[in-house]
Amino acid sequence: MRLPEWTKKAIKAAVSLRLTVACLVILFILTAWGTFYQVGHGLYAAQQRFFHAWFFALFGFLPLPGAQLVLAVLFVNLLAALLFRFAYSLRQAGQILAHAGLVLLLAGGFITHHFGREAELTLREGERAPLPTFGEPLTAAPVTIKLLDFNKTFHPNSRIPKSFSSRIEVDVQGAVREVEVAMNRPFRYQRYTVYQASYAESDDGRESSTFAVTRTYGRALPYVASLITFLGLAIHLVTSPLRRRTRVVAVLLLAGLGWARSASAGELSCDALAAVPVLHNGRVMPMDTFARNALLQLSGKSSVRGKPAIRWMGELLFDPAATRGDKVFLINNPDVADALGFPGVSRQRHSIEQMETAFPKLERLAWKVADLDQNLRSPVEREVLRLYDNASFYLDLRRSLEYLQPADVLAVTTLTARAYLGLPEGQVRCSFADLFQRMEPIRKAVEPLSGKDLAQWTDLERELFRISSGLFSLSEAYGGGSLGLIPVRAHGQEVWLAPFDALAMSRKTPSVEEAVSALEETAGAYSVGAQKAFDLAVAKLRSAIGRTAGDSRELRWIELEVLYNRLDLFYRAEWLYGLAFLLACALQIGRARWPRSVCGVLLAAGLLLHTAGMVVRIVITGRPPVTNLYSTFVFVGWAVVLLGLVLERVQRNALGLLASGAGGLVLLLLAGRFAADGDTMGKVVAVLDSNFWLTTHVLTISLGYAGCCLAGLVGHVYLAQLAASPLQRDRIESTFRALLGLLGFGLTFSFLGTMLGGVWADQSWGRFWGWDPKENGALLIVLWCAILLHARAGRMLGEVGMAAGSVVLVMIVALAWLGVNLLGVGLHSYGFTTGLARGLSLYLVAEVLFLGGMVPFALRRRADAGTPFASGS
Repeated sequence: MRLPEWTKKAIKAAVSLRLTVACLVILFILTAWGTFYQVGHGLYAAQQRFFHAWFFALFGFLPLPGAQLVLAVLFVNLLAALLFRFAYSLRQAGQILAHAGLVLLLAGGFITHHFGREAELTLREGERAPLPTFGEPLTAAPVTIKLLDFNKTFHPNSRIPKSFSSRIEVDVQGAVREVEVAMNRPFRYQRYTVYQASYAESDDGRESSTFAVTRTYGRALPYVASLITFLGLAIHLVTSPLRRRTRVVAVLLLAGLGWARSASAGELSCDALAAVPVLHNGRVMPMDTFARNALLQLSGKSSVRGKPAIRWMGELLFDPAATRGDKVFLINNPDVADALGFPGVSRQRHSIEQMETAFPKLERLAWKVADLDQNLRSPVEREVLRLYDNASFYLDLRRSLEYLQPADVLAVTTLTARAYLGLPEGQVRCSFADLFQRMEPIRKAVEPLSGKDLAQWTDLERELFRISSGLFSLSEAYGGGSLGLIPVRAHGQEVWLAPFDALAMSRKTPSVEEAVSALEETAGAYSVGAQKAFDLAVAKLRSAIGRTAGDSRELRWIELEVLYNRLDLFYRAEWLYGLAFLLACALQIGRARWPRSVCGVLLAAGLLLHTAGMVVRIVITGRPPVTNLYSTFVFVGWAVVLLGLVLERVQRNALGLLASGAGGLVLLLLAGRFAADGDTMGKVVAVLDSNFWLTTHVLTISLGYAGCCLAGLVGHVYLAQLAASPLQRDRIESTFRALLGLLGFGLTFSFLGTMLGGVWADQSWGRFWGWDPKENGALLIVLWCAILLHARAGRMLGEVGMAAGSVVLVMIVALAWLGVNLLGVGLHSYGFTTGLARGLSLYLVAEVLFLGGMVPFALRRRADAGTPFASGS
């Protein structure tokens, strides 16, 4: 049957790649616009204006297409392509599957958006309410739920939520059963799902639980569609003529693994202290890790005046006077430094001796800032709070063992009082710990004085009353410390107490008394510089802590974590990657072959150390390799190096070596920057407490990041090669083929990771897609990759344009990876870090300058060389 001419034109327009690219570009712009719109207007307003609308008005009168219209046109375009563009052959199986999956995904999204419903239901303990039915009866009789009990747990000695759940009673037509609803564990009934959303506590102490209730149709469609699309992308990636089957040859080399610098001669070594367990922010960690994290938090450095962190911590705890000159307080903002009376210079460090004069003013400023909404605080105000928190943390640490140091208010000045208390005749200055053992005779002497006239007090009674008053005032000053060092069992739970707080329990609990005694011995040995006695006392302390603490997996890996810290595997990998990068640069210039082998060995050795470091972290935390911002850089760096080595195995032209070295070095350096933000193996919050989703979604999206970053690196290399040597066509074409393959890899895993994130969100919050900033960031990466590849397929973009687009892709990845944390909105706004905006802005400006200078220069060099290139620019 011959189709009319208008039908042919309509089909041609519907299947047009230009229409595809136009839809993708408009959707990209809407997604970015709507994401930034959320900062000032909120998620709901952005959804209604951009994402759930068919049209919206710009300036109140200019109609522009909304996301609904763009997605509808894209649906028609993809469906037409399936029906009329593709030749149904095995060669195009991947493309057909990918596009069929996208059609199904858009159809599922349409059904969910237009027919699904969601609501919130808040119940206090003991309350009952009917399940929202959204205007439709569930059954012949209403379904009601009653909140029986709400439970929340925090990681020990912290306010980091470990889990929260609700025990509810569900009544369906008189059939009653109890169900537990928790994060990642919803309750389902017919097409309705009840999710644990949040909780609150009222002034009277009663807890309430908030549930998200959704009604969905076609709930499985996004799952199936995502799987089909991924399979299609994977098949297309594997069967593309740009790829061929490869095998990675493992090269094993382990060299230069030295230990941390030993203490200099004459100094007491604190190495034994490194393996003492400490509980901080909910995690049991070695004192060495705690010391490193504390010093990084305060100063941004892991050593001070050449002293390793554990040595500095030993001095701070046992001899605070020795640390008074250590410049450990980093002030990032010159305005804050100027306000405190220091020279107005950014990133200067100051000692506690200098800070003491400024602390009263800092405290006044901090109290004023604390009353402000955290989202409205300026950079100066945030820096004031950060500095105040750091100063308070430092002073708290310094006070941890002050009760073991002599105090002037506890001086026993008379021989009579010393004899009464059983002190040596020459001991005038006493510590709280000295007199704590003698509290009973002091109490017996002081208690009768309340009914006795002051004039009738004896000299001994006056002395003992003064000492008693000093003990009381110091007990308030020393109590409530944050150094969780000694574990005790209380009310069926394990609590780690600061040393002074444990002192009060030492009489009742033998194991606690043993730990407190060992700590006193440790301090005594340190004060006289007795190395052997110090090491023995620390061993006793560790033994006492081990007997008191429960069976904790973290305690089992304390020694391993100390070894991990001392080997510093990622730092050593950085050096190997850096050397490999320099050699790879030399390979791009010279013709000698020997540097290529050496470069490969260096990269393989670095990758081995990199892998070992990640494996150790997995063992210690019991988690997948990516749980926080720091570990994403470590993992993506590892994946970039691995992908680069595979690329080198395929092409054997040093391109993979260059990209691996550069990517591994830069990403590990960035990881080191984020190590200063706190414990890199810290506890995860309740919503992330799922090893399954951390393994599937997070690792997959991180692999997508790695592919996109490597494509961007190769794009830089392509432009540089074209600008430097436009006549070396074979090498430039080889680089471009690598670029296309890496873009395909980045698109495949970014798409899969994004969809898996939607599945996780559906399991946790009850909706597959909500246009949250982090979701939008991932979508922007997928859209940009799709724009580039479709524009290339439609001959709208040439090689130079693809290379420049891949450089822009890295900028988009940076914004999705880090930038959305700066917005401070959405369900994924965890991971915010101060100082991020400036670094990110500088990077983006540098890339814009690179593109602005390199692209015109490369095009001019290509034109001057007169070398034939693919169509487009």
